[in-house]
Amino acid sequence: DDNVDDCASFPCLNGGTCQDGVNDYSCTCPPGYNGKNCSTPVSKCEHGPCHNGATCHERNNRYVCECARGYGGLNCQFLLPEPPQGAVIVDITDTYTERQSSQFPWIAVCAGVILVLML
Repeated sequence: DDNVDDCASFPCLNGGTCQDGVNDYSCTCPPGYNGKNCSTPVSKCEHGPCHNGATCHERNNRYVCECARGYGGLNCQFLLPEPPQGAVIVDITDTYTERQSSQFPWIAVCAGVILVLML
């Protein structure tokens, strides 16, 4: 029996590195692939990136977490605050614009300087 170079046929795919053995070979796969010949893409959901009972879905070579009720965030890692029972949630965005003639910041600075000088 002659031992042949089992790596001569380049059996490792997707950039995997072949190690020849006795009438056998093994592949060291690059990140993102596994299997005997590095031909199987690693599932983005394989390592459980979603938390708190969320469901992981693979989409466009990425993962998306479908959060359980009451949780949010990219990986459903945040507990969302619950509104009081019977409360109506209204999204009001307050905006504050400082007019150029506003004197409040200067009054505060002057009061702070006077206070420091008195001490």
